Amino acid sequence: MLNRHIHTVCLSILLVIAGLLTVSGVQATPLAQTEPPVTIYFFWGEGCPHCEEAKPFLEELTYRYPQVQVEAFEIYNNPDNQTLFGAMAAAYGFEPRYVPTIFVGEEHWEGFADSL
Repeated sequence: MLNRHIHTVCLSILLVIAGLLTVSGVQATPLAQTEPPVTIYFFWGEGCPHCEEAKPFLEELTYRYPQVQVEAFEIYNNPDNQTLFGAMAAAYGFEPRYVPTIFVGEEHWEGFADSL
């Protein structure tokens, strides 16, 4: 069941990234170096097994798509990152509850769920 959740989140993130690159008039090719950056904001917690599952996927994205940048923020042990997490969630119109939470463009995903 967890693999299905991970697959759903991964596919959704890839579609958003492809959409952002298409909107900016850029071809989504892994070797292109002149594409504008796409930033993924990744809020995670030390010891969270779901966060650990998300990390390899995000690393693979940055490898396959050099224009993708991941900004990671550990929130369990870092009060500044907790504050940033709360501010970003408020800007996206939701109450932060779970990690991992991922922000890309105008989209966000909180934890792993069938509905995004």
